[in-house]
Amino acid sequence: MAAIAGTGSDNETIHTAINFDDEPTRVASAIIAAFDHGSISSKKIALQFPDELLAISADVCRRLLGELTSRLAGLGPAAPPSLYILADTTFGSCCADEVAAAHVAADMLVHYGRSCLSRTSRLPVLYVFGRSPIDAVACANAVSAALQDGGGRHVLLMFDVQYHHAREAVAAELTAASGARVVVATIDDGVNRPGGAGEVASSSSGRAFRLPEGARLNEFTILYVGPQSLTLTNIVMTHSRNEVYSYDPTTKELALASSSANRLLMRRYALVQKARDADVIGIVVGTLGVVSYLPTIEHIKRLILAKGKKPYVISVGKPNPAKLGNFLEIDVFVLVACSENSFLDSKEFLRPIVTPYELQVALADADWGPSASGEYITDLVAVLDRVRASADAAVAAEEAGDSGDDDDADGEAHFSLATGKLKHHARYAWRSGGAAAGGASQDAPAEGQLVVRPAAGEVSTFVVSSAAADFLNHRRTYRGLDIEAEADVALAVDGRAGIASSYGEGTPSEKA
Repeated sequence: MAAIAGTGSDNETIHTAINFDDEPTRVASAIIAAFDHGSISSKKIALQFPDELLAISADVCRRLLGELTSRLAGLGPAAPPSLYILADTTFGSCCADEVAAAHVAADMLVHYGRSCLSRTSRLPVLYVFGRSPIDAVACANAVSAALQDGGGRHVLLMFDVQYHHAREAVAAELTAASGARVVVATIDDGVNRPGGAGEVASSSSGRAFRLPEGARLNEFTILYVGPQSLTLTNIVMTHSRNEVYSYDPTTKELALASSSANRLLMRRYALVQKARDADVIGIVVGTLGVVSYLPTIEHIKRLILAKGKKPYVISVGKPNPAKLGNFLEIDVFVLVACSENSFLDSKEFLRPIVTPYELQVALADADWGPSASGEYITDLVAVLDRVRASADAAVAAEEAGDSGDDDDADGEAHFSLATGKLKHHARYAWRSGGAAAGGASQDAPAEGQLVVRPAAGEVSTFVVSSAAADFLNHRRTYRGLDIEAEADVALAVDGRAGIASSYGEGTPSEKA
């Protein structure tokens, strides 16, 4: 079985077949080239499939094993590597699941189907997208009809992964039909090494491109070839100043996707205002494989603490309203995930969910990116630099500004655009002395640190406040049954006994 019917972002069936006929040959060649011939038999290769491709996973595995066996037989005596199918993913199926691959101590991961193309931190990854058919002439004609002045246009072509194979044909037809100057964004279909970014002039959503000399990106019209997906949403958000068109090869319809950019950005800006009002922030771990996710989490914690707020790090697998609804004391969540899974619609969640970039803007009082520079950042590597700089500045300001004065426990009030009222922030950091890096007092013990026992008659006072305890003591509406302090104490007596249909007074022995 080499072709299947895939599924879209909203679980709607895509009636275009995704073909994997030629992939076993390419994958086998890449695996053999990635390892030394003498040691390949001891290697373990993990094959990751999304749910919609699990039906063909066993057949793909058998064909790949046969291709490896035949190719290695022609190169000399060597057994093929061991192949393992990953039947489920820890987080989103678009990310390379290094955690599941670590369960079998895999040396390499082969990822099938849709992908966010995020760089990994530990394992080399080979992406296998498959191929869906596309009518390049129909695509070029639809785009050229929309571009009235096509001869003077710069067009940046971006493809969904399953249509990337047709990039040269579409580019040639579009150039001939419209006369536009076309730049094609390419996807690296070789083995991606951990943390490697490659030397490219520009990139967006894992797609690399090189602009002509003297050209600027905001001068280009972006054409995305593929169905509605999180990839398209990510492109629209990160290129809000560009005109973005999307062409769906299954319906052969062209749409202006950038028309929704302002509405999307307004929604995200409202979440930024709610994050600015938050006192307790939950850091939700949404990936365990994307490069820079750990440093990003650490610097987000530093920034939150330096601002006098309380962070909690939460790992619950794939987030859903039921899981995050258990943390009532948290005011806002920040999801550290890949560039596509970061845009989690939080309408059904009890608390808003923001991206690391939005939290950095909220806490650092930075200019809102799209209005300031035209950039909305979703890549964790780029966000890490901003968060680190904001955390360093906040810690330095805290150390310089807090000289040990016993000021008000609450932070400075600000006018909340989310509620229309003045907002006073609670301070959850150490406040008994000068604040050290990370928001802790220099004379207060850190968590897990040994403390000298005081002499007889001395009292030790700890001033650490807990957001969860504060919520339980003051804000939780139900605290159990109320106890009447003035009620007289009485001995317990026998009550009703028997079955539900005929209760009687007294004990069962007395009734008998």
